[in-house]
Amino acid sequence: MDNLDNLTIKVVADRKQFSEIQQPWLDLQQKLGASFYTNFYFYRAYFKHITDSEVTPFLILAFNGNKLIGLLPWEKRHRTFLGISYYEIGSLEHPHVDLNGILYEVEYESAILKSLYTLKSQLPALSVFCLPKLKKDSQLATLINSQHKISAFNWQTSESKYIHFDQTPLPEIIPKRHLKNINRLLRKSQKEGAVEFSFTKGKDITQEQIRSFLEIEASGWKGKQGSNSAIMLNKHLLAFYHSLFKNNKDNIQLNCYYLNNMPIAAHFCFINNDTLSLAKVCYLQEYSNLSPSHVLIYKAMENAQIEGKVKKISFVTGPTWLAPWKPNSTPVHTFIFPIGLFSSVIYQIAKCCRLLINKFHKKDKN
Repeated sequence: MDNLDNLTIKVVADRKQFSEIQQPWLDLQQKLGASFYTNFYFYRAYFKHITDSEVTPFLILAFNGNKLIGLLPWEKRHRTFLGISYYEIGSLEHPHVDLNGILYEVEYESAILKSLYTLKSQLPALSVFCLPKLKKDSQLATLINSQHKISAFNWQTSESKYIHFDQTPLPEIIPKRHLKNINRLLRKSQKEGAVEFSFTKGKDITQEQIRSFLEIEASGWKGKQGSNSAIMLNKHLLAFYHSLFKNNKDNIQLNCYYLNNMPIAAHFCFINNDTLSLAKVCYLQEYSNLSPSHVLIYKAMENAQIEGKVKKISFVTGPTWLAPWKPNSTPVHTFIFPIGLFSSVIYQIAKCCRLLINKFHKKDKN
């Protein structure tokens, strides 16, 4: 059982204090094999480049004496509801943050629970405690669901898909029909010219490869002719991704598919323990008849088996175009906690809305 006599909780709400916690955070994430979204450099780049003035850090640190044993990388968001200004405190919420989590040593689980209780009791009246984008099997979601004393309403907002392959021959993992189609598409590409693939990690990633990835990502519907949401069209997003490439040398991988020396597809990936996660997948629209992203996924799995370290490929989210792979799926949930009169009202509204949505969905299926 934990010894909580020396437990102290610290809240960091100033970006200038990041340098003070950098080394303890890096030590903890290395020890625990942190996910990409709980990585120190990701969190720092997030607040430095892509958050606005309405969003500030709300980082919870749990210490046992001088030892950092738990870390909750959250934020505080200013909101308005029916003309009432309030704060929403919880895990990160941004289109370029797909999943959330926390870091803590398992033997100090009760210390993390105490941190949550302490946080709930000290939040101001006009605030809401909300944790979006938690995988159902994540450390934090599992911990919350195991505690009947923690009142929380949660609902599924998306899903995270993956394929576990280890060293099992890929023809035994990938649906036969889809594998046959991938091989057909690969032969089709080879008839059009020289086909090459690269799987480059960290410090070996070149500026040319980064530029190719950004140009491909901006070439389709996200570009100037579409939603205008491409990374390279937004100076803040561009700085954010350049920061990730610069600082996360140990756990970033860039996959590229070349046809006649021209990159036609690219995947921005991160590696966490034995999992390769495809955070950004893009391809040149004019080569859609070759389905280059599907072929590149297959080649990434093939390369992972050759290297022998990665045993699972995660698609992070759950887009419908993954259907031919028949991947496994984990639900992604949002949690809301009632902590006062105001947040209890928000809590009940969210709960009622979710029940109504579920009711309508059930009617549609019938």
